[in-house]
Amino acid sequence: MAVHRAFGKRRGVQSRSIQPSDGVALVGLALSCAYDLTTVGAWAREAGMCETQLRLRCRIAGVPAKVSLDFVRVLRAGLCREVRGGALTDYLDVGDPRTMRRLLARVGRSGPDNPTVLEYVSAQRVIRDVALIEELKKVLTPMATFRHHDGPHH
Repeated sequence: MAVHRAFGKRRGVQSRSIQPSDGVALVGLALSCAYDLTTVGAWAREAGMCETQLRLRCRIAGVPAKVSLDFVRVLRAGLCREVRGGALTDYLDVGDPRTMRRLLARVGRSGPDNPTVLEYVSAQRVIRDVALIEELKKVLTPMATFRHHDGPHH
């Protein structure tokens, strides 16, 4: 069985692995949520597991749970923006512009002002496992075809 690292580098965790399908499943649960998941606990509840279990999965993958949460929050907001229109910030429960800038910086959001979801997944800095990135793109491609057409998207 191949060992896949879903996020970043492993830090002191041996003999465990995260398969791309596991990572995609956790991301998918966050994407289908009707509201912005602002805490790891909320994400865990949505995924049907305890917070400790979700944090352990993230630790095995080599990335803090909070960073993983930031990634899925911005991904969900980007998908909502593409499907429904509006601004990315319309779909993130963040009240302060400085907090929003820090959130976007943590996930490596850069480049065009309004990158597509697929561009975001390609450019982000959280996930380093190529297999997981490709698996996410496969899942997101059909969703991204239902883009809201309210003007040019870059």
